[in-house]
Amino acid sequence: HAPTVGIHSDEASDPHFFIKNTNADANPPRISLIKDSASPADNDETGRIYMYGDNDAGEQIESVLIRGMMTDVSDGSEDSKLEFFTYAAGSQGNASLKLESHNATFAGSIVAGSTISAASTIHRGNMTIDSQEIDVGSGDLLIDVAGDITLDAGGNDIRFFQSGTEYGKFKSDSSDFAIYSSV
Repeated sequence: HAPTVGIHSDEASDPHFFIKNTNADANPPRISLIKDSASPADNDETGRIYMYGDNDAGEQIESVLIRGMMTDVSDGSEDSKLEFFTYAAGSQGNASLKLESHNATFAGSIVAGSTISAASTIHRGNMTIDSQEIDVGSGDLLIDVAGDITLDAGGNDIRFFQSGTEYGKFKSDSSDFAIYSSV
């Protein structure tokens, strides 16, 4: 289906489309994509933004798709989803990023050039990481590193527990290293 309005340019960095608001208040300019259906249903798409580019064979490829959806249209409990699709190895797969119900879901790895901070609990399988504690709901926890493992306790004790009861500890007593049995 051909576009209703088209803008074309063969100049570098054009066409350049902008919306400018010069009003002296906190309100920005806006773009609204409106899906006004006579019979709205769950999972109706509310808008799409496409980005295209040529590959080295001169074929036009949809490089990025941003898609909005209403996942629940029930009055008073509406839910929505925003998905970002990208290409990998020549094909567009599942959404690379989904924003839904106050959650972000990534299809692949999260790569950070710096610190990743979590304001809340991190869950992976049956493991939970929460501020000062790592909990494993069932099974064992393996710590496997190629180098050394360093435990640095400012309180001078490294304590060992079984089912909530301390049974031993490593302790720094003055200039001595001590191993204590607590049972």
